[in-house]
Amino acid sequence: MRRPYPASCLLTAALVAGAVIILASANATANQTGQSADATPIMFAADTSHGNAAYSRPLEGLSKADRQQFAAGKAEFAARWVAPFVSGGHWGRGPQSNAESCVECHPGNGRGRAPDGPDEIPHSLVLRLAFEEPDATGRPTPNPAYGRQLGSHGIAGKLVEEGAFRIEYETRAVRLADASVIELRNPKVRFAALWYGPLDNRTIASPRIAQPVFGLGLLEAVSQSTLRKIAQQQQRIGFNGRPNMVLNEANGSTVPGRFGHKAAQPDLLQQTAAAFHTEMGVTSSLFPVDECWPVQKECYRVETVSGVEAQDEQIAAIADYLSMLAPPAQRNATDPAVMHGAKLFDRARCSVCHIPEIETATARQHNGMRTTRIRPYTDMLLHDMGEGLADGRREFLAGARDWRTAPLWGLGLRTGVNGNGNLLHDGRARSVSEAILWHGGEAEVSRQAFIAMITRERQALLRFLDSL
Repeated sequence: MRRPYPASCLLTAALVAGAVIILASANATANQTGQSADATPIMFAADTSHGNAAYSRPLEGLSKADRQQFAAGKAEFAARWVAPFVSGGHWGRGPQSNAESCVECHPGNGRGRAPDGPDEIPHSLVLRLAFEEPDATGRPTPNPAYGRQLGSHGIAGKLVEEGAFRIEYETRAVRLADASVIELRNPKVRFAALWYGPLDNRTIASPRIAQPVFGLGLLEAVSQSTLRKIAQQQQRIGFNGRPNMVLNEANGSTVPGRFGHKAAQPDLLQQTAAAFHTEMGVTSSLFPVDECWPVQKECYRVETVSGVEAQDEQIAAIADYLSMLAPPAQRNATDPAVMHGAKLFDRARCSVCHIPEIETATARQHNGMRTTRIRPYTDMLLHDMGEGLADGRREFLAGARDWRTAPLWGLGLRTGVNGNGNLLHDGRARSVSEAILWHGGEAEVSRQAFIAMITRERQALLRFLDSL
């Protein structure tokens, strides 16, 4: 199996002359992250125009071999998977699944879409299931009839799907200091069908929207020591950011998690293989067994291909593709309103967790290069986000109220790529303002600062966030 990270990828990007990154927030770098001032800045995609391709560009300076890798991985990312032995795609989907390809849930390499109401069938929003107490490994304990996720697609003529659900919203209004009002919507799950019996009353159902997949290779390159240093510095000022320590399926070790809403996956190979297994029902060397549950008797009799369904090379190709997807560069960084918004972002303490700048360690491993700087606006750590966002689900060290700090790079381009403004783990927020007002727990101070802003300040802050 190839490395999840092409050795040439970040090195080439780091060697490109010049830098397109403009520091939008000068006082939110070294003091919080312990970074060196002379780290080499990394170049993002050169084309920063708007449109639905904003999340689909490769890192600058890739070699010819890298570009070929990128194209091969892109093809696998879009490939259709079908049940054995149906024509029209790779064999191996199912027996239960929610999608037929990666791109189905991540259109344009962006995020999914939450339903607007109870009449809309969820498409790129799935329903995770678990008991409150995790299993011996720290993973969520599966429901004995439905597993870890409700499957909306079985196999026609052979296996009925597990069920269907809808999202209904309760709304409430939040009044800001300038007397403006913002409506928040709180999603509630309603089951439209459960074909294998009722859920155990201990089962927690948590809706999850598909996340953007660009820039992941750069986040994977951040060292474990940097994550620990950020956590220690946050704790000294009263915050409790911490890595999720998760299971590496390849060797059984415990390592920091980086990917997923609760940072439950350690690297791109495992993240990709887990998505294949959970979303499409496709096995791999990391997850080699179809999840059939005793009540689903027909599941055990469904035809399968010999051996694992996704080969190591296919999983690695997608991991490589994701590692080379570039985050968009910031736009309009010298606009006075954007610069003022960046200062307000600091003042509201948003930058404590959404760290503007962070170092990667990958380039240090090649030819004596210095480290590189990226601007993802995340610390990749878990934080208590309050009862309002709690889903009750525990994953390794992530508790019921804990979520990984979401990266903010590319935030302002999401509507152009995906046609919606959905944010947070279940897409409940339709705007940045709504997302901020759902912050609680450790982020309550930032929420209150946003509420207290005068109109001009709030507009500047939102303009800054829209520039990312």
